[in-house]
Amino acid sequence: MLQQGNPGSQITYTKTSGRFQLFYERDLSKKYTLGLSGELMKGGGAKWDNNGRTLSVDPKNMAVNVYVRRNFGRHFGLYLGGGADMMSLRVDDQTDMAGISYRHDPFKSDFTAAHAEAGVVLGTGNFSLRFSLRKILAAESGALTTIVSGSKYRLTVKNGKTLSYKPEGQSLGANEQLYKADLGGTAAAVSLTYSFANW
Repeated sequence: MLQQGNPGSQITYTKTSGRFQLFYERDLSKKYTLGLSGELMKGGGAKWDNNGRTLSVDPKNMAVNVYVRRNFGRHFGLYLGGGADMMSLRVDDQTDMAGISYRHDPFKSDFTAAHAEAGVVLGTGNFSLRFSLRKILAAESGALTTIVSGSKYRLTVKNGKTLSYKPEGQSLGANEQLYKADLGGTAAAVSLTYSFANW
């Protein structure tokens, strides 16, 4: 939206991100395994540049996932699962595009989303290689807020092109809307995992 309203501006996306995951798996039978995982993801942010002034958008995601794996022998399996995402979005306005006259903390929003995931597991010994495809759903942020002079303010967009800010609780004008970001979509991942023990 900001790029469309400001010809000549540029958005740069970092499409890669990293994921650290801890998991527990329990065999239900020779063919099926139940898994539970918790993970932390970081990266995949964006920068908007408008005439040398930049706005940084940085997401962070913690997720829990439950899945069932269908085993085809000891070294190959397919799994399907889903879970919940606890997302945090930080918008850093260091060049003061929003018009705040002095230094302030970044605008932030915390929200939840859901995901579905399918993948392939190739294993040998305690190591396994996982190829996964994840669909993140309903991942639109809420209002992004910061504290200015002891009061909470929301990040807004005027006329579809200009950043501004407004006190929380104050109604928006006809030409204003909250700045929001949608972190939903599809992500592919390759993970190397190590099993510390086999209970």
